[in-house]
Amino acid sequence: MMKEILYQLAKQLTQYEITQDEANEKIISSQESLDWNEVASEIEQQCQQKSFGNNLLFVIQKHSEILEKTERLEKLELIYNQIQNSNVYQGLSSLATTIGNLHRDTGNFEKAIPYFESSRRMLQLLDEELLNSDEEVSFVPSEDGIAIEDTDMSSPISKMALPPVKLNQTSTDDSLVLDRLEEELQQARQHHDKITQNDILIKIGEYHYRQKNLDKASNIWHECLMISKETEYIENIIQSYGNLGRVAIDHREIEEASSLLSFAIDGLKSLKDCIPQINDTKKYKDIFHSVVTSCLSKSDFEKALYYTEYARKWLYSANIEESVVIEHSKAPADLKSNYIQLLQQNHALYQELLRMDENFTHHVESLKKNLPILKKLRHDIGQQDPQWDEKFGRGFDFDIAKLQQKIDSSTVLVEFLITDKGMYVFIVDGNSVDAFLIPELTHQYLTDLYEPILTIEKFLQLWSKWCIEKSYGSQESFQAISDEIAGYGWKNAYEAQNSWKVQLGLATKKIAEAILPELVSRIESRTQTINRLILVPEGILQLYPLHLMQIEGANFQVYLQDRYEVIYAPTALTFSECAHGTVNQEYKIVIAHCTQQNIPFMREEIRIMNRIWPGEINFQLGANSTLENFKSNLEQASHIHLAVHSKNVYPKVQNSSILLADRQVFIHDILGYISKSNINAITFSANERNIDNLDDFGDLMGLHWALLKIGVKNVVAPMWTVPDIATFFVTEKFYHGLGQGLSPAMALQEAQNELRTMTINDIIERIKMQQKLSNERGATWLSNLCDFLIDSGKVTFDEKKNAIATLQTNRNMIQFEGKPIKVQLSDFISDANGSIPGEKEFEEKNFRPFSHPFYWGAFYCTGVGLTGTYLADDDSEEEYYQMAEAVAEENVEEASVAEEIQEDSHTESGKDQKSPFDHVKIRATCPHCGTNIHCFLPMANKTAKCPRCKLKVKIPKREVLLTEIAAGDQHSSVLLING
Repeated sequence: MMKEILYQLAKQLTQYEITQDEANEKIISSQESLDWNEVASEIEQQCQQKSFGNNLLFVIQKHSEILEKTERLEKLELIYNQIQNSNVYQGLSSLATTIGNLHRDTGNFEKAIPYFESSRRMLQLLDEELLNSDEEVSFVPSEDGIAIEDTDMSSPISKMALPPVKLNQTSTDDSLVLDRLEEELQQARQHHDKITQNDILIKIGEYHYRQKNLDKASNIWHECLMISKETEYIENIIQSYGNLGRVAIDHREIEEASSLLSFAIDGLKSLKDCIPQINDTKKYKDIFHSVVTSCLSKSDFEKALYYTEYARKWLYSANIEESVVIEHSKAPADLKSNYIQLLQQNHALYQELLRMDENFTHHVESLKKNLPILKKLRHDIGQQDPQWDEKFGRGFDFDIAKLQQKIDSSTVLVEFLITDKGMYVFIVDGNSVDAFLIPELTHQYLTDLYEPILTIEKFLQLWSKWCIEKSYGSQESFQAISDEIAGYGWKNAYEAQNSWKVQLGLATKKIAEAILPELVSRIESRTQTINRLILVPEGILQLYPLHLMQIEGANFQVYLQDRYEVIYAPTALTFSECAHGTVNQEYKIVIAHCTQQNIPFMREEIRIMNRIWPGEINFQLGANSTLENFKSNLEQASHIHLAVHSKNVYPKVQNSSILLADRQVFIHDILGYISKSNINAITFSANERNIDNLDDFGDLMGLHWALLKIGVKNVVAPMWTVPDIATFFVTEKFYHGLGQGLSPAMALQEAQNELRTMTINDIIERIKMQQKLSNERGATWLSNLCDFLIDSGKVTFDEKKNAIATLQTNRNMIQFEGKPIKVQLSDFISDANGSIPGEKEFEEKNFRPFSHPFYWGAFYCTGVGLTGTYLADDDSEEEYYQMAEAVAEENVEEASVAEEIQEDSHTESGKDQKSPFDHVKIRATCPHCGTNIHCFLPMANKTAKCPRCKLKVKIPKREVLLTEIAAGDQHSSVLLING
């Protein structure tokens, strides 16, 4: 009989003779029927022994799975009614949850709720029983404090995507929080306030989930889902489905998780129909993370990447108010007006609906009637303005195959997703999508890592205010902020800046140690040599300079961008869209400058363009730097240089903006007011980042995303503010490279390499050259700076302070009542002892003041600015064999002629420059014998022997070789000169 089989299995489970999986297999293999009435009559007696009773309820539930849903519900309720007052709390909790789920699935929400409440109550009684028990409850965790759990998941990525659960201990404070929430819940129930009940249940469920009480959390969120559906509380319906999906993933119930999460995603797609602007996106991001984890658990890397990208798109658009979005459409005014009116009506109905008054049913019916009409209006607007629909539409067309077509054989795209379970890293090349997990790099870990850096940044912001108050404030306000500054551990901005360098370097090093070993190993294992990386960081990871991660086992000066050409992208989809357009072949640059602040070297940046830019220049200074002109330039120019104030705000990306002469331009302005452009690059001369807090999901690349979305190919900007002189040198070299035909990424890297190797003597020569181009007023301060560098003993104390400040102080675009103002840069190095920090360093003329990555590493390129694939490696087999032979002979010769190889007397000081193109073969032809040979970038400006005729040849300058690499033309050859 089946009853005896179940009793025997329960006994074996109680005595640990078999596992639950083995018991389940035996139940499935047995085809006998069960006399449920007989079991029900005996069940109360059988459950007097708790361990046996709990196991008996387990096997009974498993056997019931063979029944049709309605019959199963009837039989399980029969069992439950017989033992609902017994003390087999664990078995009763599981049984009540199963019955509640069955009622939910049949649409009977009212009957489901009492069972979920009962299940939660059983688990509370079980906890109390364990706490009051004299028996010692013990377990043996692994060495790292992680509970070891069995899983039958065979896929390596499945185990990767579902890390073990850490054992948590409940603190007294946590218990007090739970007690308070339970008390508030009871009060809400007494007042029949179901909306408040719902909100509190979400929090209680989160508490139990954090404590790894998954069954408790599940029961609570089930109850929350039932109440949410009853009250039409859309936000909590979505959140409850997402939370239940999380629990299902932790239980390894992946199919169940996928089903629950699909309901949550569907809800998110239409959430803005009732809530036009979603400010609290934090509670929804976990839904996307759970979806990605679910996909990875099934080794579906492409779908996981799809939802990673969809999350970014949804979170970008959620912050922008819907009526503002519609206003940007070119659809007929009456169509837009009808949409906005109906949207506002929906929002008002939804708010009234949540009051749960006597008009509740009417509000629900009205809302349901409006939603399809609103959807139809939105569709019509999209049909009238397809370009608007592409930017702001609800659809999401991300084709991974199309993305892979944009990635050549020497490039990989690396996208990061930060979750509470760790960091997922996706690697995409032209043929495959791969992924791996770094469990230690959780959102909390990266937040804690950045906290000391953020403290320094807040001090520097406070110091800026101190400078303003010193110049423009009252004595009282100046004293107040002076007292506030005294509470920090730094004497001045210079000292704090040095601490910032150290802290950011240490933090980036820790991230590199976690990411790079696995990432580099997977990249280098490819048969094709990888020269280029497209990095797509997310959230808090954007605060870290990933291109400055140091490669493990290499010299400490070898950064990621030394080995690879590195470019950033806000999303993989954005990169794919940008790569689709054609490059603007014209050299028309617009320089916009509207600040009233006389910042050293900013005006020099503008003047230098006249000398180095090969094409047409349009200056828009002061009041001419308007939004209307900016829009016009985007449609006509090939490059734009913005010497204006801009800021990236974290976490509220919608507040990021560019300050033009007539208005502040936000992301939605860029997307809405500006038509498709064909700009090769927009450069931000100075860029401020404003970090409010690290708790929420944020995005520092919002401005870049908006500009790329409207057709700009590349955006170059500093990740943090740097000294004016460093910005000037980078800008000069960068535009010089662009003028030669280099890609933005290559031109920027060359500029960075030059800056990091410049000595004091190099700086003196460059300043002298700049003096000749400046007017008399500008030449005076340049002359003082030059005098200090040549011999600091010949300048006054004040001139020393100003010189050091110019060389070492950040470019602070200080705002006062909305307008930039002038403050003394020397205030940023003021010292109560009267000394000048850093003075002695500049006395050594071979000293490289900008070698630290703080100065040159701030600049990064976002977009598609990668160098075209150099085709010299793709020649026919015969040609390649001959050239490889020639190169081999050349390498042999190098050993014997090393003393004869000489650098040109006027070669650049950057002889130790590193580049990811150092190993690229550049086709060349010997001027003596016509032999096809290969030369390499490190040989630039040197003299060597031809491996065939042994006569000397002169290798062209570095810029010439770089231009040849950038051109990627397999049919051209570098002209070598007689040596």
